[in-house]
Amino acid sequence: MDIKMIRNEVAQTITNETVREAVIQGMVDREVTRRVGLLTTSMDKLQQMQREHDKIRPDSKTYTFDGDKKVEHASWTPAQVKKREDSSKKIEKLEKGIEAALNGDYSKLN
Repeated sequence: MDIKMIRNEVAQTITNETVREAVIQGMVDREVTRRVGLLTTSMDKLQQMQREHDKIRPDSKTYTFDGDKKVEHASWTPAQVKKREDSSKKIEKLEKGIEAALNGDYSKLN
């Protein structure tokens, strides 16, 4: 085979259908990559938010004893309570967004 024959075969093999399929596959691959990145980033953010949520602690703790049992009492300021509630709401919202995305609705993660 010479170069001219190879070029002719290539030209005959490339059809509009071949190009169309390649374009569609390219767009599908790009969208899959975008969605994987979106989900991965969201799941990483959720993990970070949960760690930060766990750091929100009561302002003070006291202990009493009931017989041989130690009983803990936590004291929260209104600001700490609000901070923890806000954190919980954000985590819940992101969890719902991830769940929706896993079921095909990525609109809540954008």
